[in-house]
Amino acid sequence: MLFVLIVGILSGWSQVPVWWTSPPTLRRVPEAALGGVHIDSMDGEYEIQALIEALGKPNREVHDPKKELFHYYWAVGGLDFEVAVIRQGPLGTRIQSIDVRGRRPDGKIGLTGNGLSTGSTASDAARIYSSALRYQTNWMSNRLPRLNGYATAFVSTDEFSPLLRIDFDHDVIVHLNLTNRCPYVCF
Repeated sequence: MLFVLIVGILSGWSQVPVWWTSPPTLRRVPEAALGGVHIDSMDGEYEIQALIEALGKPNREVHDPKKELFHYYWAVGGLDFEVAVIRQGPLGTRIQSIDVRGRRPDGKIGLTGNGLSTGSTASDAARIYSSALRYQTNWMSNRLPRLNGYATAFVSTDEFSPLLRIDFDHDVIVHLNLTNRCPYVCF
């Protein structure tokens, strides 16, 4: 290859050959869906209505008037499922967070867009999210730390992308939370 490069330079190549450059890569958000709900949906109202059609009326609804935050709670097949939306008049309704607690998925509930579910293991999380997975630990290592069998991990690429929190109980996922850190335009 070095020989080809030297010959190319001496012969007056004006461009770097295509085979020499690496292919372009797309920036990928590690996770954008949980329980069939897309965190970055531009129409949070549609997402809530789709959930009501699929799961029925929420077991409980809570409204925080100071933040215009609405929480919808369902109990589905042994899972506690919560979706929080923020309603801001002309800016529309956006998904703020999605939360699932339990030990087994029930259909899409308890399942991320990339296939991680409640009841999965720490090794499943590491396989699915690889380098984007970070454990809540000290700065010395990025291994699964345990405090009485419990541990927490996070998945995100930057400060604006959705943040997935994963809670483990003895290496088994018992809680998933996907938060939209920037529900409206971030600058």
